[in-house]
Amino acid sequence: MPVITPVAASALVLAPLFTSHMVLQQGRSDPLFGRDVPGTVVTIAVSGGEKPLTVTAKADESGRWNAALPELPAGGPYTITVEGSSTVTLEDVLVGEVWLASGQSNMEFQVSRANNAAEAIANADNPLIRHFKVAMNAQGEPVETASGTWECASPDTVGDFTAIGYFFAQQINAELGVPVGIVNSTWGGTCVEAWTSREVISKYVPEEEITDTPESRAKLKKAYDEYLEVARQWRLANLPADPGNDGLAAGWAKTDFDDYGWDAMDLPRFWQSAGLAFNGTVWFRLHVDIPSEWAGKDLALSLGAIDDYDTTYFDGVEVGSIPRGTQDSYQTRRLYKVPAALVKAGETVIAVRVFDDFGDGGFSGPAAKMTLSCPEADSPGAIPLEGEWLYKVEHDIGKVPVEVFKGSPPPPPGSTPQNKASWLYNGMIAPLVPYGIRGVLWYQGEQNESNWQTYGERVRAMIRDWRSRWGEGDFPFYYVQLAAYGTAADWPDLRLQQDEALKEPNTGRALAIDIGAKDNIHPTNKLEVARRLALVALKETYGKPVPETSGPVFASASVAGAQVRVSFSHAEGLATSDGSDVVLGFELAGADGVFHPAKARIDGTNVIVTSSDVNEPAALRYAWDCFPIVNLENGAKLPCAPFRCLLAR
Repeated sequence: MPVITPVAASALVLAPLFTSHMVLQQGRSDPLFGRDVPGTVVTIAVSGGEKPLTVTAKADESGRWNAALPELPAGGPYTITVEGSSTVTLEDVLVGEVWLASGQSNMEFQVSRANNAAEAIANADNPLIRHFKVAMNAQGEPVETASGTWECASPDTVGDFTAIGYFFAQQINAELGVPVGIVNSTWGGTCVEAWTSREVISKYVPEEEITDTPESRAKLKKAYDEYLEVARQWRLANLPADPGNDGLAAGWAKTDFDDYGWDAMDLPRFWQSAGLAFNGTVWFRLHVDIPSEWAGKDLALSLGAIDDYDTTYFDGVEVGSIPRGTQDSYQTRRLYKVPAALVKAGETVIAVRVFDDFGDGGFSGPAAKMTLSCPEADSPGAIPLEGEWLYKVEHDIGKVPVEVFKGSPPPPPGSTPQNKASWLYNGMIAPLVPYGIRGVLWYQGEQNESNWQTYGERVRAMIRDWRSRWGEGDFPFYYVQLAAYGTAADWPDLRLQQDEALKEPNTGRALAIDIGAKDNIHPTNKLEVARRLALVALKETYGKPVPETSGPVFASASVAGAQVRVSFSHAEGLATSDGSDVVLGFELAGADGVFHPAKARIDGTNVIVTSSDVNEPAALRYAWDCFPIVNLENGAKLPCAPFRCLLAR
């Protein structure tokens, strides 16, 4: 049970996850809990099965009540009616598999931003897959409530789902044939300490990082606000400036401009995924027909989120913009008012000029939020704006390298509420306990680069903490090892610290070392990451006959002269991913500890490694770089795990 702050209940309230369309965990008696007037008897009736079922609970002196639902067969839909001082009815409840997806931005990363997003969204009509997004909430003390709703997977909703969670759910649903619910509790750029309870994390962080008072909260907010302004000014000074709006003078915003010959792109998507491998400025144009009943009325133009900055025009007139330097512009949804004076019946053009100064650029959606509507119409409707737009490149400024951020100002220690020890546990995990789950999917670690030396013990403490709170035993905990990225010197060590989690029972790992992006900390191939997590779950959790769940894992090494023979487990079908005879990614060092690139070749289930610069090998490592170039895999096409070792002669 979570540590909670009692509040006086004046009416029946259910815990946040208990809403219509929810998914309950099969194979167990699921808890159902909430608050009501102290002493109230709460009756829960379940219909939709072979026969109606009823259980009761009584609100204690603090108003808290907790009932145990009878074990329900997988499927549904069920209706659950909860009656106390008032009545709440939950419709369309399913029973199946529930997984908590948590961590930072790579787990938060949405379907709309992933590879093949348009296809995934178009084919997402599967009401057996459901998603609950826990609202971001950093709190100094554990709370009982969290905002969010259960949504069924459809083209209108799935763009906002966690990509890894959704693609994982697809595969589990396909293999098991039961509903799958994903509880998405994520926050980008957050450390493992924030996701761990105060009682546990206090053993690992200084006391001043735990102590919280009104004065310290005010100080925290002030420091963070000051940092945001410093960071904004740094970005303006160090990232490329907008070269200038040449397209406006050329008439690209006007309805009567001749855009014949412009290329087409399906939106929402980032233009880098459409083959435009640069940062800079791209104009987008869409011809729309305005209904006669909308003429002379204000319109609402919704474009979803745009990365990074935009200026938007309607019939040649600017109707909105997010200028360079705006905080969090890349995830700000654009909603602009089109004045009635601009609205005429017939064809008009919406033109959007997008400037991108780093990383991905373009429309990140979701598609369902790209609409033009008339709130004042007698029969309000919306024109969908997703799909094919015309585009033209205005400025290609090349690909801005990730190294530009080497000198970026870090936030003051403890200045971000979401990175204070225990604050995300308090606001985004405690309210979920003890909702029935099968296990946890975890992708986090990037934010702990600065204290990587102790990451392993901290993530293990968090795993034990969560399992203790839920009281379900050692439920599965499967994590993603950090993908290849950038130039961060400590990432190889951090990856090995992540693997300390494997010392806990019932844990598993999905590798992403081969599918990263050097200039993007958010690699877009989330489908493959989810597939690898699903392989582990299908075999280890569900007992399915999955041939292999892991790539090659270092087992041992022997030295003969200047040659090192390396053996692996999970090595059946050992090969290179590119078909080459040369294995990439190995390095050798002599007694001086200086590593040199090595030549490597496959010999059965072994790899033979030599280096002309090392006559007496003393140490060996593989994929030991933030962005290693590697190609070793097994017959299941799963990559070899990074490793390092000392060599005995």
